[in-house]
Amino acid sequence: MNDKRDDARRMAEQLITEHCASALVGGFSLEESAAIKQVSERYGVPFLIVDATADELTSDSPATVFRIAPAATMLAQMPVQWINSVGDYNGDGAVHVTMLVENSPGGDQTLEQTIQALDAYNYTGITYDYFRVDVPTQDYSPQIARIVAGEQTPDVLLVQVAGDASLDVLRQLLDAGIGPQKGTLLVVGRSALDGQQFWQRVPDGVLTVVGRRGPWSSNLTPMGQGFVERYRQFSSQWPEPAAFAGYDALHLLADAAQRGGSFAPKDLLGALETTDLKLAAGYYRFPFNSQNPPDGKADPAYMWHQWADPPLLYMQYREPMQDPATIDIIWPPLYRTVQGSVIRPGP
Repeated sequence: MNDKRDDARRMAEQLITEHCASALVGGFSLEESAAIKQVSERYGVPFLIVDATADELTSDSPATVFRIAPAATMLAQMPVQWINSVGDYNGDGAVHVTMLVENSPGGDQTLEQTIQALDAYNYTGITYDYFRVDVPTQDYSPQIARIVAGEQTPDVLLVQVAGDASLDVLRQLLDAGIGPQKGTLLVVGRSALDGQQFWQRVPDGVLTVVGRRGPWSSNLTPMGQGFVERYRQFSSQWPEPAAFAGYDALHLLADAAQRGGSFAPKDLLGALETTDLKLAAGYYRFPFNSQNPPDGKADPAYMWHQWADPPLLYMQYREPMQDPATIDIIWPPLYRTVQGSVIRPGP
């Protein structure tokens, strides 16, 4: 761990002192980002974080650090904010959420963060419960039976199981009569965006909701489309969010240099604070800065130099065998491609 920090610190100093770098772009982990942050502040050089999410990287208001990835709290609040916008989906007079969470360190962290976010929204009246599942397994019937027997029908069921196993959970939930046609939205992760596998394993998966961090083809900007076309010359995979961020970081710096009049670090820092620009991944702005610092209460401290509108998306299949490339984006409002926060079953 120390080697990773030391290497990041050494390389950042070398870029500045030997190669006269006017800005630094990177930060894929907390350890690396914290080390580069120290160097950035010491030399007064902008540092654009493209992937690390830890709140503490920006919560102490570092003058030189800008994050163009979501903060950890933003990721944790993502499902709760969407659920709050959906409201009482099944019309029973309450909003109830059920989570199916895998027994793993990642599952522990996801559950803890989601519960903290739900508790922070308790004034909205959202109630919740959760069930843990062991993976790998092929039988989720014990947990599903408990959901069926529950006093409340969940408006939203979050399948917080990693990888392809989430599709097995989804299949068994639908077989048990739990799904959007019966008043419960089913939410899974990016494994549902492999269209061939998804429709083969979940043929009645219409109205499934898919959560995703990072832009998707449904509403790519023209710049984003160009980036994906070039990216696919080297990889058949959809670009990771950090790939979009690294690409956009260079355009953010070029825009700042043009508006600030130079590539001098001081001029870049001032211009970055007033960014208002649409690039490959979305709409960039940093509303909390030296002229408008967050108060730490209504405006959380981590929002300092934080990209305010990263594409944290909820998408939903509208019709059978739909190509994932055309899936509708239902949330957030800035990026949605349809009206409303959910697509409901037809008559």
